[in-house]
Amino acid sequence: MNTLTSGNYIPIQLESKDHLIYYKIFKINKNAPISINQTITSHAIKELKFVKMEGAEFPNFKWTDLQNNNYTSKNTKGKILVIKCWFINCYACIKEFPDLNELVENYKDHADIKFISLALDTEDELKEFLIKRPLSYSVIPDQEDFLKYDLKITYYPTHIILGKDGKVLKVVTNFDDLEDVLKYDLEPTNKN
Repeated sequence: MNTLTSGNYIPIQLESKDHLIYYKIFKINKNAPISINQTITSHAIKELKFVKMEGAEFPNFKWTDLQNNNYTSKNTKGKILVIKCWFINCYACIKEFPDLNELVENYKDHADIKFISLALDTEDELKEFLIKRPLSYSVIPDQEDFLKYDLKITYYPTHIILGKDGKVLKVVTNFDDLEDVLKYDLEPTNKN
């Protein structure tokens, strides 16, 4: 990942004879358009940041959602938290709402998984917005400072999956990756 941040290499996804996916990096021709280098650098820096978050202790928190439910670092221990970071004017954030709502429905029998969203917007803005575009997550308003200063999130949407121990398991930026993490990377979860 560090090599890719230089913008001088490109990763290519390959498949082995055993159908295993792997990546190989290739040097980019020095005459290639600069936009290629910039795009690769930007993505690599983001992914490297997210990889470095994995295994880290999540900052202490005390949140109240739009329904006045309280979530703290203490009362969520022993639960897997799926956290969506977003804001109302983020097209990509809103576009994935239907898929996220279906995901919540698919995991409704898993008492050890909680779906929480941290929004930059105010309570009033969110209540009005969510009437037309419902989200099945617990929605926490006014999280700009927490996202900016505690988590240093600058990409939206961002999904953070916390393990039962309160540590970051995975950070991804799209629904497909989130779904894969829940399906393939998490320990088996206990049903009600």
